Amino acid sequence: MQTEISESALDSRVRRGARTAGYVACKSRQPLHSNNKGGYQLFTPWNNTVAYGVDFDLSPEDVLIICGQRSNDHAHKKYGA
Repeated sequence: MQTEISESALDSRVRRGARTAGYVACKSRQPLHSNNKGGYQLFTPWNNTVAYGVDFDLSPEDVLIICGQRSNDHAHKKYGA
């Protein structure tokens, strides 16, 4: 049985997973528009370039898959991770 995780706990898990993989996870706080889907973006801290989620279009699950916190072969095809 899978338990529900609070939004703040999930956010912490996403940020921790990104940090472990060498990225910084940034959650959009701005109003939604064409370049902002309201999700996460991963960027590399040493040169501040966006690695994934240019339009803040990553879900928490997407971030965890990209950062290797979940095993999913489909993620490697979808994201190139």
